[in-house]
Amino acid sequence: MREYVTPEDYDSFCKIHLQRNQKFLQIFTKDIENRSPKLQEQHINNLATFLNDYLVQRISVPMEEGIRQVNDYFGYFLQRKGMCSGEELRLEAATVKKFYKSMTLYGFVEAEEYKHLCNMIIDCMEEWIQECIYAD
Repeated sequence: MREYVTPEDYDSFCKIHLQRNQKFLQIFTKDIENRSPKLQEQHINNLATFLNDYLVQRISVPMEEGIRQVNDYFGYFLQRKGMCSGEELRLEAATVKKFYKSMTLYGFVEAEEYKHLCNMIIDCMEEWIQECIYAD
């Protein structure tokens, strides 16, 4: 069950979870070190947007809860942020999938939740892309 962060606790929450996310980014960076430097940079930038801008600063949830927030992220947040081509959404989705696969392998996320994430991305991608077209 999601617990809401009070306005009084927001700064503390952000500080704690931005630091935690740095650790997760380091783990993920190591997992993708065999990719080209350009692709690594794209994945890390995408992931920083998802983890820090969206999860921590926008909706105030930890990474583990973020796996259940991807529909809003792809179907609403990215469109409003202007990151809304089909290619951009597909790359963002690939990043999020790779990241949560990594987090599953390290035991931070349950395998069943990862499976649900993958199915959601497959099932919703075309709808998210269509929503982007209409958002422009």
